Amino acid sequence: VLAHAGAPGFSGGFIGVDVFFVLSGYLITGLLVGERLATGRIRYLEFLARRLRRLLPAMLTMLLLILLVASVLLTAFEMRMQARSFPFAAAWISNFFFAFAERDYFQALQDDDLFLHTWSLGVEEQFYLLWPWLVLVLVGLRTADHSESARGRNMVIAMGMIGAVSLVICVMMTQMTSTLAFYMMPARIWQFALGAIVFAGLHLAIDGEARRLGRWALLAGLAGLVLVLASAMLLSDDISYPGWYALAPSLGATLLIAAGTLAPSNRVSTLLERRPLVWIGDRSYSIYLWHWPVLVLGNALGLTRSTAGVVAAVFVSVVLAALSYRLVEYPFWKGRYRTAAATRVVAAAVFGIVLSVSTFGILKAQVFGTQAGIASARDYDPRQDADARIYLATRPCD
Repeated sequence: VLAHAGAPGFSGGFIGVDVFFVLSGYLITGLLVGERLATGRIRYLEFLARRLRRLLPAMLTMLLLILLVASVLLTAFEMRMQARSFPFAAAWISNFFFAFAERDYFQALQDDDLFLHTWSLGVEEQFYLLWPWLVLVLVGLRTADHSESARGRNMVIAMGMIGAVSLVICVMMTQMTSTLAFYMMPARIWQFALGAIVFAGLHLAIDGEARRLGRWALLAGLAGLVLVLASAMLLSDDISYPGWYALAPSLGATLLIAAGTLAPSNRVSTLLERRPLVWIGDRSYSIYLWHWPVLVLGNALGLTRSTAGVVAAVFVSVVLAALSYRLVEYPFWKGRYRTAAATRVVAAAVFGIVLSVSTFGILKAQVFGTQAGIASARDYDPRQDADARIYLATRPCD
Protein backbone atom coordinates (compact mmCIF):
# COMPACT_ATOMS: atom_id res chain seq x y z
CA VAL A 1 0.00 0.00 0.00
CA LEU A 2 2.80 2.40 0.87
CA ALA A 3 4.57 1.59 -2.39
CA HIS A 4 1.45 2.18 -4.46
CA ALA A 5 0.84 5.42 -2.57
CA GLY A 6 4.34 6.59 -3.50
CA ALA A 7 5.56 6.82 0.09
CA PRO A 8 9.32 7.60 0.19
CA GLY A 9 11.44 4.66 1.26
CA PHE A 10 9.06 1.90 0.18
CA SER A 11 9.83 1.61 -3.52
CA GLY A 12 10.06 -2.18 -3.19
CA GLY A 13 6.68 -2.62 -1.54
CA PHE A 14 5.63 -4.89 -4.39
CA ILE A 15 7.42 -7.70 -2.50
CA GLY A 16 4.29 -7.98 -0.36
CA VAL A 17 3.01 -10.39 -2.97
CA ASP A 18 6.05 -12.64 -2.49
CA VAL A 19 5.35 -12.79 1.24
CA PHE A 20 1.71 -13.54 0.43
CA PHE A 21 2.63 -16.54 -1.76
CA VAL A 22 4.90 -18.05 0.92
CA LEU A 23 2.20 -17.62 3.56
CA SER A 24 -0.34 -19.26 1.26
CA GLY A 25 1.97 -22.21 0.68
CA TYR A 26 2.28 -22.71 4.43
CA LEU A 27 -1.40 -22.27 5.33
CA ILE A 28 -2.96 -24.18 2.45
CA THR A 29 -0.51 -27.07 2.76
CA GLY A 30 -1.31 -27.26 6.48
CA LEU A 31 -5.05 -27.40 5.83
CA LEU A 32 -4.72 -30.07 3.14
CA VAL A 33 -2.25 -32.26 5.03
CA GLY A 34 -4.34 -32.01 8.21
CA GLU A 35 -7.45 -33.14 6.34
CA ARG A 36 -5.59 -35.97 4.59
CA LEU A 37 -4.12 -37.33 7.82
CA ALA A 38 -7.37 -36.98 9.78
CA THR A 39 -9.82 -38.38 7.22
CA GLY A 40 -7.64 -40.28 4.77
CA ARG A 41 -8.75 -38.10 1.86
CA ILE A 42 -9.01 -34.56 0.56
CA ARG A 43 -12.47 -33.35 -0.43
CA TYR A 44 -11.50 -31.29 -3.45
CA LEU A 45 -14.89 -29.68 -4.06
CA GLU A 46 -15.18 -28.69 -0.41
CA PHE A 47 -11.66 -27.25 -0.52
CA LEU A 48 -12.53 -25.11 -3.56
CA ALA A 49 -15.79 -24.05 -1.92
CA ARG A 50 -13.91 -22.84 1.16
CA ARG A 51 -11.55 -20.82 -1.04
CA LEU A 52 -14.47 -19.36 -3.00
CA ARG A 53 -16.32 -18.38 0.19
CA ARG A 54 -13.16 -16.78 1.50
CA LEU A 55 -12.15 -14.77 -1.56
CA LEU A 56 -14.84 -14.36 -4.19
CA PRO A 57 -17.65 -12.35 -2.50
CA ALA A 58 -15.35 -9.51 -1.40
CA MET A 59 -13.56 -9.48 -4.75
CA LEU A 60 -16.73 -9.34 -6.86
CA THR A 61 -18.15 -6.64 -4.58
CA MET A 62 -15.07 -4.50 -5.12
CA LEU A 63 -14.98 -5.14 -8.88
CA LEU A 64 -18.62 -4.23 -9.47
CA LEU A 65 -18.69 -1.17 -7.22
CA ILE A 66 -15.46 0.22 -8.67
CA LEU A 67 -16.69 -0.45 -12.21
CA LEU A 68 -19.96 1.38 -11.57
CA VAL A 69 -18.29 4.32 -9.82
CA ALA A 70 -15.63 4.59 -12.50
CA SER A 71 -18.26 4.58 -15.26
CA VAL A 72 -19.74 7.71 -13.64
CA LEU A 73 -16.52 9.53 -12.77
CA LEU A 74 -14.29 8.71 -15.76
CA THR A 75 -14.60 9.57 -19.41
CA ALA A 76 -15.33 6.92 -22.02
CA PHE A 77 -11.69 7.01 -23.13
CA GLU A 78 -10.42 6.48 -19.58
CA MET A 79 -12.80 3.58 -19.10
CA ARG A 80 -11.59 1.94 -22.30
CA MET A 81 -7.99 2.28 -21.19
CA GLN A 82 -8.35 1.50 -17.49
CA ALA A 83 -11.08 -1.13 -17.20
CA ARG A 84 -10.23 -3.58 -19.97
CA SER A 85 -8.99 -6.14 -17.47
CA PHE A 86 -12.35 -6.36 -15.62
CA PRO A 87 -13.72 -9.60 -17.16
CA PHE A 88 -10.35 -11.29 -16.69
CA ALA A 89 -10.19 -10.15 -13.05
CA ALA A 90 -13.72 -11.42 -12.42
CA ALA A 91 -12.77 -14.82 -13.87
CA TRP A 92 -9.52 -14.99 -11.85
CA ILE A 93 -7.27 -14.97 -14.91
CA SER A 94 -6.12 -11.35 -14.99
CA ASN A 95 -2.51 -12.51 -14.62
CA PHE A 96 -2.82 -13.93 -18.15
CA PHE A 97 -4.26 -10.63 -19.40
CA PHE A 98 -1.37 -8.60 -18.01
CA ALA A 99 1.25 -11.19 -18.95
CA PHE A 100 0.31 -10.96 -22.63
CA ALA A 101 -0.72 -7.30 -22.79
CA GLU A 102 2.76 -6.27 -24.01
CA ARG A 103 3.52 -4.27 -20.90
CA ASP A 104 5.01 -5.21 -17.57
CA TYR A 105 3.75 -4.59 -14.05
CA PHE A 106 5.62 -1.35 -13.62
CA GLN A 107 4.50 0.05 -16.98
CA ALA A 108 0.96 -0.96 -16.07
CA LEU A 109 1.34 1.00 -12.83
CA GLN A 110 1.94 4.08 -14.96
CA ASP A 111 -1.05 3.24 -17.15
CA ASP A 112 -3.28 3.04 -14.07
CA ASP A 113 -5.33 -0.04 -14.81
CA LEU A 114 -8.08 -0.15 -12.20
CA PHE A 115 -7.75 -3.89 -11.62
CA LEU A 116 -4.03 -4.47 -12.05
CA HIS A 117 -3.67 -5.68 -8.47
CA THR A 118 -5.93 -8.70 -9.09
CA TRP A 119 -3.17 -10.51 -11.02
CA SER A 120 -1.90 -12.10 -7.81
CA LEU A 121 -5.36 -13.54 -7.08
CA GLY A 122 -5.20 -15.21 -10.49
CA VAL A 123 -1.91 -16.85 -9.56
CA GLU A 124 -3.35 -17.84 -6.19
CA GLU A 125 -6.45 -19.45 -7.67
CA GLN A 126 -4.40 -21.41 -10.21
CA PHE A 127 -2.30 -22.60 -7.28
CA TYR A 128 -5.47 -23.80 -5.54
CA LEU A 129 -6.44 -25.88 -8.56
CA LEU A 130 -3.10 -27.71 -8.59
CA TRP A 131 -1.93 -27.95 -4.98
CA PRO A 132 -4.49 -30.35 -3.44
CA TRP A 133 -3.62 -33.05 -5.97
CA LEU A 134 0.10 -32.56 -5.37
CA VAL A 135 -0.31 -32.77 -1.60
CA LEU A 136 -2.51 -35.86 -1.96
CA VAL A 137 0.19 -37.62 -3.97
CA LEU A 138 3.06 -36.60 -1.67
CA VAL A 139 1.31 -37.53 1.58
CA GLY A 140 0.23 -40.85 0.07
CA LEU A 141 3.71 -41.94 -1.02
CA ARG A 142 4.49 -45.37 0.36
CA THR A 143 7.58 -45.77 2.54
CA ALA A 144 8.91 -48.44 4.87
CA ASP A 145 8.28 -46.07 7.75
CA HIS A 146 4.61 -45.02 7.85
CA SER A 147 5.06 -42.41 10.59
CA GLU A 148 4.12 -38.76 10.13
CA SER A 149 7.77 -37.76 10.46
CA ALA A 150 8.69 -39.98 7.51
CA ARG A 151 5.90 -38.48 5.44
CA GLY A 152 7.09 -35.04 6.44
CA ARG A 153 10.66 -35.76 5.34
CA ASN A 154 9.43 -37.10 2.01
CA MET A 155 7.33 -33.99 1.50
CA VAL A 156 10.24 -31.69 2.36
CA ILE A 157 12.46 -33.48 -0.18
CA ALA A 158 9.76 -33.46 -2.88
CA MET A 159 8.80 -29.84 -2.28
CA GLY A 160 12.47 -28.90 -2.28
CA MET A 161 12.94 -30.48 -5.70
CA ILE A 162 9.77 -28.90 -7.10
CA GLY A 163 10.76 -25.53 -5.66
CA ALA A 164 14.28 -25.75 -7.09
CA VAL A 165 12.94 -26.47 -10.59
CA SER A 166 10.45 -23.61 -10.32
CA LEU A 167 13.16 -21.21 -9.09
CA VAL A 168 15.35 -22.07 -12.07
CA ILE A 169 12.37 -21.47 -14.36
CA CYS A 170 11.74 -18.17 -12.60
CA VAL A 171 15.32 -16.96 -13.02
CA MET A 172 15.52 -18.04 -16.66
CA MET A 173 12.14 -16.48 -17.50
CA THR A 174 13.14 -13.26 -15.75
CA GLN A 175 16.23 -13.03 -17.94
CA MET A 176 14.24 -13.73 -21.12
CA THR A 177 10.90 -12.07 -20.37
CA SER A 178 10.44 -10.70 -16.88
CA THR A 179 6.75 -9.99 -17.56
CA LEU A 180 5.89 -13.68 -17.87
CA ALA A 181 8.06 -14.54 -14.87
CA PHE A 182 6.25 -11.93 -12.80
CA TYR A 183 2.71 -12.95 -13.67
CA MET A 184 2.70 -16.67 -14.41
CA MET A 185 2.20 -19.37 -11.79
CA PRO A 186 5.01 -21.79 -12.84
CA ALA A 187 7.59 -19.13 -11.99
CA ARG A 188 5.98 -18.64 -8.57
CA ILE A 189 5.52 -22.24 -7.41
CA TRP A 190 8.85 -22.16 -5.57
CA GLN A 191 7.43 -19.53 -3.21
CA PHE A 192 4.43 -21.69 -2.35
CA ALA A 193 6.86 -24.61 -1.96
CA LEU A 194 8.89 -22.67 0.62
CA GLY A 195 5.80 -22.33 2.79
CA ALA A 196 5.00 -26.01 2.32
CA ILE A 197 8.55 -26.97 3.35
CA VAL A 198 8.23 -25.03 6.60
CA PHE A 199 4.96 -26.77 7.44
CA ALA A 200 6.10 -30.25 6.49
CA GLY A 201 9.46 -29.82 8.16
CA LEU A 202 8.43 -28.31 11.47
CA HIS A 203 4.99 -29.89 11.95
CA LEU A 204 5.71 -33.37 10.60
CA ALA A 205 9.35 -34.21 9.95
CA ILE A 206 10.85 -32.92 13.20
CA ASP A 207 7.75 -32.16 15.25
CA GLY A 208 9.17 -33.81 18.35
CA GLU A 209 12.51 -32.08 18.00
CA ALA A 210 11.20 -28.65 17.00
CA ARG A 211 11.17 -27.41 20.60
CA ARG A 212 14.93 -27.88 20.76
CA LEU A 213 15.24 -25.38 17.95
CA GLY A 214 13.15 -22.83 19.83
CA ARG A 215 16.25 -20.99 21.00
CA TRP A 216 16.88 -20.02 17.38
CA ALA A 217 13.39 -18.59 16.92
CA LEU A 218 14.30 -15.02 17.87
CA LEU A 219 17.29 -15.00 15.53
CA ALA A 220 15.18 -16.45 12.70
CA GLY A 221 12.42 -13.91 13.34
CA LEU A 222 14.83 -10.96 13.35
CA ALA A 223 16.54 -12.17 10.18
CA GLY A 224 13.18 -12.67 8.49
CA LEU A 225 11.91 -9.25 9.49
CA VAL A 226 15.11 -7.59 8.27
CA LEU A 227 14.95 -9.40 4.92
CA VAL A 228 11.31 -8.42 4.31
CA LEU A 229 11.68 -4.78 5.37
CA ALA A 230 15.03 -4.33 3.60
CA SER A 231 13.52 -5.72 0.40
CA ALA A 232 10.56 -3.35 0.66
CA MET A 233 12.86 -0.37 1.17
CA LEU A 234 15.83 -1.16 -1.08
CA LEU A 235 14.35 -2.83 -4.17
CA SER A 236 12.82 -0.68 -6.90
CA ASP A 237 11.10 -0.95 -10.26
CA ASP A 238 14.33 -0.51 -12.23
CA ILE A 239 15.41 -4.13 -11.68
CA SER A 240 14.37 -7.30 -13.49
CA TYR A 241 11.97 -8.92 -11.08
CA PRO A 242 11.34 -11.51 -9.67
CA GLY A 243 14.49 -13.54 -10.49
CA TRP A 244 17.07 -13.92 -7.76
CA TYR A 245 15.89 -10.73 -6.08
CA ALA A 246 12.67 -12.43 -4.98
CA LEU A 247 14.66 -14.82 -2.80
CA ALA A 248 15.22 -12.15 -0.15
CA PRO A 249 11.58 -11.38 0.77
CA SER A 250 10.55 -15.02 0.23
CA LEU A 251 13.21 -16.36 2.58
CA GLY A 252 12.34 -13.57 5.00
CA ALA A 253 8.72 -14.70 5.10
CA THR A 254 9.88 -18.31 5.51
CA LEU A 255 12.03 -17.41 8.51
CA LEU A 256 9.22 -15.40 10.12
CA ILE A 257 6.83 -18.35 9.82
CA ALA A 258 9.47 -20.73 11.17
CA ALA A 259 10.14 -18.43 14.13
CA GLY A 260 6.46 -18.31 15.05
CA THR A 261 6.20 -22.08 14.73
CA LEU A 262 9.27 -22.88 16.81
CA ALA A 263 8.56 -20.42 19.62
CA PRO A 264 5.29 -18.46 19.32
CA SER A 265 6.26 -16.27 22.26
CA ASN A 266 9.52 -14.97 20.75
CA ARG A 267 9.77 -11.19 20.67
CA VAL A 268 9.37 -10.78 16.93
CA SER A 269 6.19 -12.86 16.83
CA THR A 270 4.90 -11.04 19.91
CA LEU A 271 5.54 -7.74 18.14
CA LEU A 272 3.53 -8.88 15.13
CA GLU A 273 0.66 -9.91 17.43
CA ARG A 274 0.07 -6.37 18.67
CA ARG A 275 -3.60 -5.44 18.41
CA PRO A 276 -3.23 -2.72 15.71
CA LEU A 277 -1.25 -5.09 13.49
CA VAL A 278 -3.73 -7.92 14.04
CA TRP A 279 -6.56 -5.53 13.14
CA ILE A 280 -4.79 -4.71 9.88
CA GLY A 281 -3.95 -8.37 9.31
CA ASP A 282 -7.58 -9.46 9.66
CA ARG A 283 -8.57 -6.87 7.07
CA SER A 284 -5.50 -7.17 4.89
CA TYR A 285 -7.38 -8.93 2.09
CA SER A 286 -10.00 -6.19 1.91
CA ILE A 287 -7.34 -3.49 2.15
CA TYR A 288 -5.51 -5.19 -0.70
CA LEU A 289 -8.71 -5.22 -2.77
CA TRP A 290 -9.67 -1.58 -2.26
CA HIS A 291 -6.50 0.47 -1.96
CA TRP A 292 -5.33 0.25 -5.58
CA PRO A 293 -8.54 1.23 -7.42
CA VAL A 294 -9.18 4.07 -4.95
CA LEU A 295 -5.68 5.42 -5.62
CA VAL A 296 -6.16 5.06 -9.38
CA LEU A 297 -9.50 6.87 -9.33
CA GLY A 298 -8.03 9.58 -7.13
CA ASN A 299 -5.17 10.02 -9.58
CA ALA A 300 -7.51 10.14 -12.59
CA LEU A 301 -9.56 12.87 -10.90
CA GLY A 302 -6.47 14.83 -9.91
CA LEU A 303 -7.08 14.33 -6.18
CA THR A 304 -3.81 12.57 -5.33
CA ARG A 305 -1.31 15.11 -6.63
CA SER A 306 -0.52 16.21 -3.09
CA THR A 307 0.55 14.33 0.01
CA ALA A 308 -2.72 15.20 1.72
CA GLY A 309 -4.67 13.81 -1.24
CA VAL A 310 -2.74 10.53 -1.17
CA VAL A 311 -3.22 10.16 2.59
CA ALA A 312 -6.94 10.84 2.15
CA ALA A 313 -7.18 8.20 -0.59
CA VAL A 314 -5.45 5.60 1.58
CA PHE A 315 -7.75 6.50 4.48
CA VAL A 316 -10.83 6.11 2.26
CA SER A 317 -9.59 2.74 1.03
CA VAL A 318 -9.09 1.50 4.61
CA VAL A 319 -12.60 2.66 5.55
CA LEU A 320 -14.05 0.86 2.51
CA ALA A 321 -11.99 -2.20 3.41
CA ALA A 322 -13.32 -2.19 6.99
CA LEU A 323 -16.90 -2.00 5.69
CA SER A 324 -16.27 -4.71 3.13
CA TYR A 325 -14.71 -6.93 5.79
CA ARG A 326 -17.64 -6.57 8.16
CA LEU A 327 -20.50 -6.72 5.64
CA VAL A 328 -19.16 -9.09 2.97
CA GLU A 329 -15.91 -10.86 3.77
CA TYR A 330 -16.47 -11.94 7.38
CA PRO A 331 -20.00 -13.42 6.95
CA PHE A 332 -18.73 -15.78 4.25
CA TRP A 333 -15.43 -16.48 6.02
CA LYS A 334 -16.48 -17.04 9.64
CA GLY A 335 -20.08 -15.89 9.81
CA ARG A 336 -23.51 -17.14 8.84
CA TYR A 337 -22.63 -18.30 5.34
CA ARG A 338 -19.51 -20.31 6.18
CA THR A 339 -21.42 -23.59 6.30
CA ALA A 340 -23.09 -23.29 2.90
CA ALA A 341 -22.98 -26.54 0.91
CA ALA A 342 -20.03 -26.88 -1.46
CA THR A 343 -22.18 -27.48 -4.55
CA ARG A 344 -24.25 -24.37 -3.82
CA VAL A 345 -21.13 -22.29 -3.26
CA VAL A 346 -19.59 -23.37 -6.56
CA ALA A 347 -22.85 -22.79 -8.43
CA ALA A 348 -23.27 -19.35 -6.83
CA ALA A 349 -19.66 -18.51 -7.67
CA VAL A 350 -20.14 -19.38 -11.33
CA PHE A 351 -23.35 -17.33 -11.42
CA GLY A 352 -21.62 -14.37 -9.77
CA ILE A 353 -18.74 -14.43 -12.24
CA VAL A 354 -21.09 -14.68 -15.24
CA LEU A 355 -23.25 -11.86 -13.85
CA SER A 356 -20.20 -9.65 -13.32
CA VAL A 357 -18.85 -10.24 -16.83
CA SER A 358 -22.32 -9.60 -18.27
CA THR A 359 -22.53 -6.32 -16.36
CA PHE A 360 -19.20 -5.31 -17.83
CA GLY A 361 -20.46 -6.14 -21.31
CA ILE A 362 -23.56 -3.98 -20.86
CA LEU A 363 -21.54 -1.04 -19.55
CA LYS A 364 -19.01 -1.42 -22.32
CA ALA A 365 -21.73 -1.20 -24.93
CA GLN A 366 -23.64 1.69 -23.35
CA VAL A 367 -21.11 3.74 -21.41
CA PHE A 368 -17.63 3.11 -22.74
CA GLY A 369 -18.52 4.44 -26.15
CA THR A 370 -16.34 1.88 -27.89
CA GLN A 371 -15.47 3.10 -31.36
CA ALA A 372 -16.43 0.74 -34.19
CA GLY A 373 -13.63 -1.05 -35.94
CA ILE A 374 -11.15 -0.90 -33.06
CA ALA A 375 -9.75 -4.34 -32.36
CA SER A 376 -7.52 -3.37 -29.45
CA ALA A 377 -5.96 -0.44 -27.64
CA ARG A 378 -2.99 -0.58 -30.01
CA ASP A 379 -5.32 0.21 -32.93
CA TYR A 380 -6.93 3.14 -31.17
CA ASP A 381 -5.98 6.68 -32.18
CA PRO A 382 -6.77 9.05 -29.28
CA ARG A 383 -6.47 12.06 -31.59
CA GLN A 384 -9.79 11.03 -33.14
CA ASP A 385 -11.59 11.00 -29.78
CA ALA A 386 -12.72 14.20 -28.05
CA ASP A 387 -12.67 12.49 -24.64
CA ALA A 388 -9.10 11.39 -25.28
CA ARG A 389 -7.97 14.88 -26.24
CA ILE A 390 -9.46 16.28 -23.03
CA TYR A 391 -7.93 13.43 -21.00
CA LEU A 392 -4.45 13.87 -22.46
CA ALA A 393 -4.58 17.65 -22.15
CA THR A 394 -5.37 17.46 -18.42
CA ARG A 395 -2.71 14.87 -17.51
CA PRO A 396 0.44 16.04 -15.71
CA CYS A 397 3.43 16.66 -17.97
CA ASP A 398 5.21 13.56 -16.73
